[in-house]
Amino acid sequence: MPSKKSVDFTLEIVVPEAVKQAQKALNLLKDAILEVLYQARLEGEDSIRGADIRKQLGIPKLQNGPNLQDFPIRHILGLLQEDGKVEQREPKGPWRITDSAYQERQEKHR
Repeated sequence: MPSKKSVDFTLEIVVPEAVKQAQKALNLLKDAILEVLYQARLEGEDSIRGADIRKQLGIPKLQNGPNLQDFPIRHILGLLQEDGKVEQREPKGPWRITDSAYQERQEKHR
């Protein structure tokens, strides 16, 4: 009897315009988050919780449970952290703009 073999492959369809739009949106969100953190630091507030960033940006919270409410913002904060733009002083703590990103923002605002 012939044996059955499963073939596992992923079909990837790339829609260039959709990719461009998604990257533009991601960059706009990153910039908006950095601006919130920059303005907070200007006003003497060193760090901000992700939930407060979400609220300041007018992004509605998800209704699917407490652990998911701020997931989109936390994900983007993680990307910014990988880029060296933001940091947390303690795990699950509030976020702050790094000194170098703060200086970049100061130059941008001049």
